[in-house]
Amino acid sequence: MQTDNANRPTRLTRPSVPDHDISAVTQICFDLALTVFDEDSDDGGATERLQGIAVEWSHRGWPIDVLHHAVSAGFTLGLDRIAACVPADGIEPRSATARLFELLRTTTTTVAGTYLKAHIGRTGESAAKRELAVALLQGRLTSTLARDCGIAVADAYLIVPLTFPAPLHGDASAATDIEYRLQRFTNTLETLYGDTALALVGPGGGTLLITGTAANADDVDELIARLSKATHLPITATASTTSIPTDEIPATAHHLEEMLDTVHRMNRAPGVYRLKDIALEHQLIRPGPARELLRARLKPLDEHPILYATLDVYIRNNFSKSRTARTLAVHVNTIANRLRKISEITGRDPARPDGIWYLMSALIARR
Repeated sequence: MQTDNANRPTRLTRPSVPDHDISAVTQICFDLALTVFDEDSDDGGATERLQGIAVEWSHRGWPIDVLHHAVSAGFTLGLDRIAACVPADGIEPRSATARLFELLRTTTTTVAGTYLKAHIGRTGESAAKRELAVALLQGRLTSTLARDCGIAVADAYLIVPLTFPAPLHGDASAATDIEYRLQRFTNTLETLYGDTALALVGPGGGTLLITGTAANADDVDELIARLSKATHLPITATASTTSIPTDEIPATAHHLEEMLDTVHRMNRAPGVYRLKDIALEHQLIRPGPARELLRARLKPLDEHPILYATLDVYIRNNFSKSRTARTLAVHVNTIANRLRKISEITGRDPARPDGIWYLMSALIARR
């Protein structure tokens, strides 16, 4: 599934369950249904297998109603078999049907109870991981909290702040859509790292903490790519280049979040960014006298929005007059005239290396 554009994900209505997993449940229930023909037969471990499947479905975030439909389909096939029997077969259909519905009732109850128990246990584990992530990011981790969470705390973590594109608005099913995407995000993260990764993530994004022994900085790009594929969302992230000691996590996370803000203000494409990728932009955007001086240089262009836009497009097109002309649908001579006017108004010539670097820095400072 693709996206309509960088900020508008397509519909992801619910996680899909592979056909062979559904068929497996149906087959088990059909075989289980056939045991009603012999009152002395046992289920051959079918109930135990169904309980294991229910736990797996719960962990994968697959819908319980699909599981119930698969169970029902198996027993329906069994009912069809009973209906096809005749007294000469030595089978009493009415008695077999009664046993079948009793078996269906107990099986459905067992499967639902197992699924929900696994879900509750997993929810509790997720809450513990979330609480531990909050404590690490806020710098208030204590030995008591770590012990109560029941999760081993590493000496250092890779820190990965990330954001999702804004969800669709005005849609009654948007909340469910987001829930399923976050479930896929969590499932993928747990499959890859288990308890060695902590996530504090909501509809807008959040922060990942991954133990340095489980992954290195180069693994983050692949991780974000897999999470984007699982959620069908273009994820934007920044990442530490090394594992950060626990006592340095709050300050480092704050710095990485500021970097992520810079990435968005510069309208960069989704992906993973390190400081080396945005060092100039990040420094220019930070508050200070230099930024204010640069911002003031472009203030005269506020009265000439066409010139301002032309300068912005010119820089984005790598200082190419011809590409800028095509982008703005004007003649290349028009671009040349506008650049001369920009030079006159700002005192910096965009045709000279020193002038264009100054003007480009001023545009970045104004983001």
